[in-house]
Amino acid sequence: KLPTRWPVNNAVLIVPEHIWAKISHADARNTFRNDPPLVGTGPMIVSEFQPGQFVRLASNKYFRMGQPPMAGMILNLFNTADPIAQGLKSGNLDYGYGITSAQWEDLSNHSDIRVGQSRVE
Repeated sequence: KLPTRWPVNNAVLIVPEHIWAKISHADARNTFRNDPPLVGTGPMIVSEFQPGQFVRLASNKYFRMGQPPMAGMILNLFNTADPIAQGLKSGNLDYGYGITSAQWEDLSNHSDIRVGQSRVE
């Protein structure tokens, strides 16, 4: 098996005890809103979150691999794959995931769009 960075780059969140100790598992999965600033070690820091709309990220100057070259990014949130595929086609989105196989096939036929696959370990 090839080496992996999984222990460093996985999706396990840091959950400080002083914030999470009194939050039930059910509340954590449903009603608890963990507002910024959040604890983390990634290249970006959540600076604004609008549920069901977007997450605004700012560059983390303390990131272990150096500060990212961009000032930040916005992750738009969608309920279905259609607006993602449409946004990629129109150029309004730079990145998208969760599209259907038919949309992936369609997007792969556009010379100005680069499609790829990824896996989660």
